[in-house]
Amino acid sequence: MDLRGWSRFAGSEELSFYPMIRKIDILSSNSYLIGSEDDLILIDPGAIPEQADTILSVISKLPKNRQLTGILLTHTHMDHCHSLVSHPKLSSFADRAYSHVSGVHALKTEDYGVTQATLLGKRLSPTVLGNPLFSGNQEAGRYGLPEETIPFSGGLEITAYHTPGHSPDCICYRIGENLFIGDTLFAGAPGVAGIIGYSRDDLLRSLNGLRQMITSEDITVCYSGHGNPIPAADTIRSIDLIARQVERLGDIETITPERMKETALFAEDLMAEIDETLTIISGRIAFVSHMLEELEEGDSAGEIASAIDSAAVDDLLARYNTFAEEYRCGTHQPIQLALTAANIAGKIERLIDRGGLGAVIEPRLIDHLDELINDYMTLFRGFRPVATLKDCNPATLCRTVIDSLDPHHADQLLESASDDDFTAALALRMGRVQVVREGSVTVCATDENLSAIMDPIRFERATLTLITQYAACGADEIAINIEKPDKDTIQITLSSGDTPPDTSQLRYLRKAFALSGGIIFQMDDGIAVVYPAGRTII
Repeated sequence: MDLRGWSRFAGSEELSFYPMIRKIDILSSNSYLIGSEDDLILIDPGAIPEQADTILSVISKLPKNRQLTGILLTHTHMDHCHSLVSHPKLSSFADRAYSHVSGVHALKTEDYGVTQATLLGKRLSPTVLGNPLFSGNQEAGRYGLPEETIPFSGGLEITAYHTPGHSPDCICYRIGENLFIGDTLFAGAPGVAGIIGYSRDDLLRSLNGLRQMITSEDITVCYSGHGNPIPAADTIRSIDLIARQVERLGDIETITPERMKETALFAEDLMAEIDETLTIISGRIAFVSHMLEELEEGDSAGEIASAIDSAAVDDLLARYNTFAEEYRCGTHQPIQLALTAANIAGKIERLIDRGGLGAVIEPRLIDHLDELINDYMTLFRGFRPVATLKDCNPATLCRTVIDSLDPHHADQLLESASDDDFTAALALRMGRVQVVREGSVTVCATDENLSAIMDPIRFERATLTLITQYAACGADEIAINIEKPDKDTIQITLSSGDTPPDTSQLRYLRKAFALSGGIIFQMDDGIAVVYPAGRTII
């Protein structure tokens, strides 16, 4: 936590200001102390005991007549106010706390949903705040926002604006040219938009009102619930960006604790698959780069090696795996794992030069990596990955998959390459690896014209992953049998005498085939996937 000490408050020389700025996370919010000669106000006590201890320590060093006269809550999510519920000393000031009347009710009735206590793994106890705001007239004020003036005994006045959207009880507080905006700038972010209490329409109205107010009231600085202070001009640009994002969100799913557990499990499976895919890609890049160095093609070797920052990727994956292991031991909540996975996946995506990889790595691996990241981010944002279902011939698709595994297609490019293109063609050939022996994967259909309703691209990638995993287990022969056990279904069975995928791999494959429109079953001799039957293709 960045403790910046006491300073004069911008535009209000009679006030002193002590910001406690934390890095952006979901563990706890920033806290702010504002003091006048007779008043001392705390905005958002946060959620970490050590942070509450720091607040009380700062107050204890003030002259004895400087006592806490008010606590203003921007909203009652636990990361902003849990210390008011749980800290043995700070909780004694609950009678001096101000919150929107709905937030007062949420804490009094131990509402684990609206306060996000379940999502954040916090315990509640009935807490009665002394000062409910906006309990009377809720008519919109000058900027389309209900507003209320809070007078303190020492003469300090603070204007409160009701700004729901992130949560029903969200309030922004204005003191002169300074505005405390809580989580306004995070309300449309993936993993935040859609939480219990979120309202798209309310948020858009609040953003519009805040934009007008910041401009009209000559606000110079906005203090967020997380992260550093933001100049007003930058805040307006952020509000405009967030409003556009929120307008596009439409009907996202509510982020319940159950859904976040599902997302965290999805994160574990997909991150394991991302790790495995990147290990293959990095290994091939390293091999081709080394071989080109040996052939004294240093420039080409350097270009290929720069297509992926393997050290940075390895570091990110190691950080994720450490965090995931701590999660499995109960140290973290599902939302923390989901957020960590989204952060890591986003950084990995930015580290990869797809054009550079394409000079060595076959498109199927790059497409697979893109699909993994896109599917996870889609789910994390509150949507479901989309399947494009159509009538398909599964036998044809399976043979296309098998054909894509043949590395000798690159031989033709090498043979026909000009002198100028030879090094590039050679790199492409060296990057191709024979995953299965020629002829070791066979397709047998009871009727070559059978049709299934499926997403062909997702089916091909899931089937390719399953074949690759069988091959990695040492399978010598893999048989794909396609049949129509009844008039309504098509069953595709992949069998091998060798070890089937392990539990985590099977969980991923279950999701991958489900996204293609199928249902997977584990059988004694392999994996079966069942699809609705389509129209016969002739």
